[in-house]
Amino acid sequence: MKLLPYLLLFTLFSLYLGSARAEIILSEPLGFNKITCPVNSDTIVGVPFRKEGSIKSTTSSAPLDVTGQAEWKEIPLNGITLTDGALSQHYLKFNSGTRDGRWYDITGNTTTSVTIDLNGDDLTGVDTGDALVIAEYWTLDTLFPPNEATTDWSEDAERIPNGHAIVASTGDYSFQLETLLLMPNNTDDGINRSASRICYIAGGNWKSDGEILGTTPLYPDTFFTIRHLSPVDHPTEYRSSGEVLTNNFSIPIHSLTSGSHDTFVSLPRPVDVTLNELNLFQSGAFVPSAGDYSFQLRDLLMVYDNTQILQNKSADVIYYHNGTNWMIPGEMESRDDDKIPAGSGFFIRKFQTESGETAFWTNTPSY
Repeated sequence: MKLLPYLLLFTLFSLYLGSARAEIILSEPLGFNKITCPVNSDTIVGVPFRKEGSIKSTTSSAPLDVTGQAEWKEIPLNGITLTDGALSQHYLKFNSGTRDGRWYDITGNTTTSVTIDLNGDDLTGVDTGDALVIAEYWTLDTLFPPNEATTDWSEDAERIPNGHAIVASTGDYSFQLETLLLMPNNTDDGINRSASRICYIAGGNWKSDGEILGTTPLYPDTFFTIRHLSPVDHPTEYRSSGEVLTNNFSIPIHSLTSGSHDTFVSLPRPVDVTLNELNLFQSGAFVPSAGDYSFQLRDLLMVYDNTQILQNKSADVIYYHNGTNWMIPGEMESRDDDKIPAGSGFFIRKFQTESGETAFWTNTPSY
């Protein structure tokens, strides 16, 4: 995999003539990343950037209950005016306070507030003045526009925003398929779960079993798989760009009372991150192991190798934490400085817990 992460910072200067001072306004930092997708192989990736056009605000009061919806909360906002009902494909992420880094699906909005789905969480301690950002989800159509899918290798890949990542299929039958996009199963329990959806572009649309799925959201904390089937005889490039997250980002790590559970993850960071910089163990979301024998191992970090030419690939490296360092079973040296490439996917296999609790892993940016 050829990986070229960039962090491009843009500053907008506003100069007031006739005044002795210049006012500087900082815009959102933007970034760009590209990953090579080999032929006859799976490339497991996420989106390391937020979609451009996010909205920043603060809470104008504590969250409000929503009648008839125990899992929803209304968040009153300061200093902005929204279009009523326009945020159906958006999420809210707190940037300060007791829920710093956590994000929630927006179920509706008025001109001055949004309603979010807690999805089993709570907003204990959230109060007036907590900072937040509202962002639009990437979808299949916006990340990989069907009209920009590869149909001719003479096309200029540099000119096409998605960099020819997806090769359009000629039809819906299995022998007509070229590139598949596999969506992870984030709803069922257990380990080694198969994809929940297998998508492809045909007839100018994203489809799965004949259903049109272009508006399907791509969540900011999980991965998907780009699979080139044998008719694809050229590697492609998955290109992504957008706003760089400069704040904490929190990911829920679920567990079961019996057996282990996999959480499929892609960290929205535009740079390679070392295992120590993940803050996974330090956050308390990852349980250390007493040793590297199978009966001693607890939580595991499983990392794919996107340079390996293989479909249905398993994790290439398995890590555990011994309470001091990241380790590989059977080895003696620390792996704290091993890196997870920007935009790549991995998963956390959580050992069973007594109550089947959800641990929140908060990652702090290394830049």
